[in-house]
Amino acid sequence: MKVFETEPIQLSDQDKRLIAHKSRAMLMWLAISQLLAGLFVSVLFGIFSGQVAALSALAGAASYWLPNTLAALRLALSSFRPQGSGPVALLVIFLAKMLVAAVLLYFVAIYGGEQVNWLAVLLGLIATLKGYVIALLIFGRKFL
Repeated sequence: MKVFETEPIQLSDQDKRLIAHKSRAMLMWLAISQLLAGLFVSVLFGIFSGQVAALSALAGAASYWLPNTLAALRLALSSFRPQGSGPVALLVIFLAKMLVAAVLLYFVAIYGGEQVNWLAVLLGLIATLKGYVIALLIFGRKFL
């Protein structure tokens, strides 16, 4: 017994272009909001804890922002193709993003030595991870 029998939604080419355009814009605003969140935390650490803490927060923010922005650019570019990006490509992109973020954090630990303020790194990373909250506060439901 079939509970729900629905037909797939048929989108026009114009609808597909509009959805692709909105998704590209959302990806870029997400990257910008994450950048602003990381910079904000870095500035706060610079004011209250000094230059080393500010650079540590910036390193933590960059370790997530860089791979995430590259992944967003890759997804935005794939939205120009008619078939878009498939599920396997999405999985590979997100696994690569996590791997690059881990490698960047490893480099912070190796090259930063004992000067790294790990609280600042962690808060910069978390602020960047949750940077989408800034976009939601600014744009509200229009962002989604």
